[in-house]
Amino acid sequence: MTADASKLVPRSRAMQRCRRLLDWAMRQFCALPCAGARNAVELAMEAVQLADRLQEDPGCNQEGQLRCWEDAWLVAHLAVYRLARHRREG
Repeated sequence: MTADASKLVPRSRAMQRCRRLLDWAMRQFCALPCAGARNAVELAMEAVQLADRLQEDPGCNQEGQLRCWEDAWLVAHLAVYRLARHRREG
């Protein structure tokens, strides 16, 4: 069973989003090397690994694969965002 085709993300787009997120996480880690920053980098790396498993044709991806990648990306994004916000406020 696949998700609605209008909501599917091709592998190349998922990898692009993950690379930007990983770059952002690495910049945060270099600016503030703490356990939270390391965790954010690890979460971003996990999102990259899941994106790498997606098929280029979005219609070939299973809904569970997409949801797993989207969840991993969102968790990593929130972790990096929290770090960036903490740096600005602190």
